[in-house]
Amino acid sequence: MKNNTLVRSLKIAFKTCPLDCVLMLIVQLLIAFLPIGGLYILKCLINSMTTESANVIFIYILAYVVLIWLQKAVQDWHDHYFLMYFSLLKFEKKIKKIFFRICLSMRLDDYNDAGFVNHSLRAKNASVNILRLYQAVVELVCTFVSVLAMGVVISAINSNLFLVFIIMSATEIIDNIFILYQNKKFLYENTQLEKEENEISELLFSAKTLKEIILLRSTQFILGKWADVAAKIIKNERNKNTKIFIFSLFMKSVYCAGTLLAYLLVFRSYMNGEIGIGEFSVSISAFVMMRGIFSSLFAEVSNVSQFAVMVNPFFDYVDNVMKRSGKEHNENDSSTIGVAAGYICLNNVTYKYHNAENNSLDHIDLMIEEGKKYVIVGENGSGKTTLMKVIMGLFEPTEGEISYENINLTDWHEKQLHEAFSDVSQDYNMYAVSVKDNILFGKEENGIDVDQALQEMDLQELQNKKDCAIGKEFSGIELSGGQKQKIAILRAENKGGKVFCLDEPTSAIDPLQEKKIFERIYSVAEGKTTIIVSHRLALCKLADYIIVMDQGKVAEMGTHDELMRKSGIYEAMYNKQVQLYHFS
Repeated sequence: MKNNTLVRSLKIAFKTCPLDCVLMLIVQLLIAFLPIGGLYILKCLINSMTTESANVIFIYILAYVVLIWLQKAVQDWHDHYFLMYFSLLKFEKKIKKIFFRICLSMRLDDYNDAGFVNHSLRAKNASVNILRLYQAVVELVCTFVSVLAMGVVISAINSNLFLVFIIMSATEIIDNIFILYQNKKFLYENTQLEKEENEISELLFSAKTLKEIILLRSTQFILGKWADVAAKIIKNERNKNTKIFIFSLFMKSVYCAGTLLAYLLVFRSYMNGEIGIGEFSVSISAFVMMRGIFSSLFAEVSNVSQFAVMVNPFFDYVDNVMKRSGKEHNENDSSTIGVAAGYICLNNVTYKYHNAENNSLDHIDLMIEEGKKYVIVGENGSGKTTLMKVIMGLFEPTEGEISYENINLTDWHEKQLHEAFSDVSQDYNMYAVSVKDNILFGKEENGIDVDQALQEMDLQELQNKKDCAIGKEFSGIELSGGQKQKIAILRAENKGGKVFCLDEPTSAIDPLQEKKIFERIYSVAEGKTTIIVSHRLALCKLADYIIVMDQGKVAEMGTHDELMRKSGIYEAMYNKQVQLYHFS
């Protein structure tokens, strides 16, 4: 556990839900001192049995019962209402909002790092445990205060009992430290096994994978993998519990011997007339209560340790985010972003994915003129999509520079660049909201006419269903791949950026509709820069310039006619597709 994890967790918890944190502390202090008050009333009650009237005795009995009820009521209210259905729920929503903002500060190319993606998922799950850690710390402190108060009560009755109190405390401390060590060791050793078991279990419960497992007739294979991992987990658990049982049995024997010694000392004091029957009863009750208090104390020590480990991924992720996105940006006036996006220049740009051996882009020099139409073509893996994302500023070059109207990429804020581009990527998403909302995304003011856009995109069948949700999550409608792709294009059109970037925007649309859609795209993007990645080379005739990628380099660039006359890569690719589609 990092030294500042605990402090950072307490700060976040208190800053996020200050009133809840203060109330939690007050309630726990009340719970800690109520038993001490109960012992005092019990002593007065027993001593009054032979000296006071029946009315006084009744008042003591009533006070004792009320105190016990109050202790139970406060504990139940705290555990079953305040904490579970109020504070934790509120904190969970607020910390998720904070976490989402942290995620939004990352660059897209950071998510190409599989380790980083897994780290973000662990951090998301860890974030909700921050308030739990605060709760555990508060309960630990308050329980420790209760132990000290109980020690004072016992010592006041018989000073010799303080030594017995120390011995009994030591046995509980040693026992619980050993248990904590074994649990921590087990948690460390079993983390990977638990992860493997969860992953295999997901395969058997996920609709996406279960269907394929059944069709491949590999159910027994997957179950065998799960059984092997489960057996290892059970073996480790058995070994841990055996060690804990043997050691705890010995320490509990020492504790019982200390308890017996304490009872003998109290009995001798009573027989010698040093204490009354009330003090005698309180001493016995105090030692009985001590066992429960010690159990609570070290349970909280264990909770603090475990929750501190559980929240570590959150702070590691936050530190990683700060390190990755820590460079300064100039907050240029957003009114200039349209100018910045119009003229784009790549100077000796190289890009390499995380953990990749080779460069995806290799020393590219390229100039994108404002208002022109570009199509990027090339074989699979030639760097087309990577080039598109680098142009959009989503991927930061490993080497070289990108400038927008002679202003370097690093001098522009990401939000400004994002405003400049309207894009349809290969991995676009459909969201579980209405068809209309999937197109407009809250940008209804000055947005496109949805009915007209659906009509022009040959999506007339969706005009009467534009308010229906997409997907099965909310009993919505199911769309074909082509319908989804057309909606994604309309979404980009509605955003209205200065540069249109489309990566295989018609891959799920038949060639007969494709030309019509591209003509609409070019019409909507009239006067704007348009960059399209496509395998359909016949449509390149509509472009002003064609960029041919090969092994991460710009192999050729020019108009359709110019590249055909070169008899190079483009000419060969085009003729091959003409034979397939019979385009003229």
